[in-house]
Amino acid sequence: ISLEEHERMLSLIQELADLPCTVVQQNLNKY
Repeated sequence: ISLEEHERMLSLIQELADLPCTVVQQNLNKY
C-alpha cells in the first residue's frame, strides 16, 4: 500500500481506539 493509505489507516485505527475510552468516560460521568 502507499504511504498515504498507510497514514489514513493509522488515523482510522487511532479514532477507533479512542472511541471506547470516550464512551467509558461518558458512562463514568453519568454516575
